[in-house]
Amino acid sequence: MTDDYISDVLRYLLELESDLPPLGNYLSEDSEVKIWMRDRLVNWIVNVAEELGASIETAQLSITLINQFLAKVRTKKAVLQLVGVVCLMIALKFHENMGYTLDHAMIHSANLYKKEDIKATELFAMQKMGWKLAFPTAAEISRQLLYVTGVDFDFSKIIERSDAFAMECYKDYHLSQHSPFVIALVSVTCSLEQYNQHKFRNQWLKFLKNKLDLDGPVLDACKRQLVHKLYREAPEQGASTLQPLLKESLSSLLTNL
Repeated sequence: MTDDYISDVLRYLLELESDLPPLGNYLSEDSEVKIWMRDRLVNWIVNVAEELGASIETAQLSITLINQFLAKVRTKKAVLQLVGVVCLMIALKFHENMGYTLDHAMIHSANLYKKEDIKATELFAMQKMGWKLAFPTAAEISRQLLYVTGVDFDFSKIIERSDAFAMECYKDYHLSQHSPFVIALVSVTCSLEQYNQHKFRNQWLKFLKNKLDLDGPVLDACKRQLVHKLYREAPEQGASTLQPLLKESLSSLLTNL
């Protein structure tokens, strides 16, 4: 019954994801909000979520809401922080059992906006989302991708490292345009490779290949982008830990399984 339940949860998350329209390159050259502004805002939201003790699912949902809002609404840079704090407030209400009030939102936005502005933006954002908040996150999907195997193993370290990879994707404008499923699968794969769990990785990918539609080139594109981002940001002594991630492409692995 437990295995069936996990399969049902994964199926449900993937069905939710299939309803999401692709974001595309929503910050065009003539947008007032630039890519670096979006990325800075998202990094700030992640830090605030951590400060509040919110889950990674909440942080990722906040970023998803920011992405969806910016893709739907031509936003002025003067209200970008307002959009961010409102999306965090909505995600906290949806995911967490904590009281995050308008006063908290005002404090986190350095009292730049009035309570009326925050309330009006929250209502406007919910309308733009069609009052829908059940957006699947990579953190939720990655756990189900591991648990669905039915393997009796403590995946906590694998998940922790996978979450770190996934957050790097969410914080990057271009990487965040990949679907939560692609980000989740790539992040778990990278985690397994860093822990030298190649045998389990191959068995896991073969198991998923028989159950799901895996697009090797799309997965490879996400993985390349992620690794290149990590290389750019890693100190020289840390770059060696990324080398195992470049040895094999997912397309070749999936073909040979």
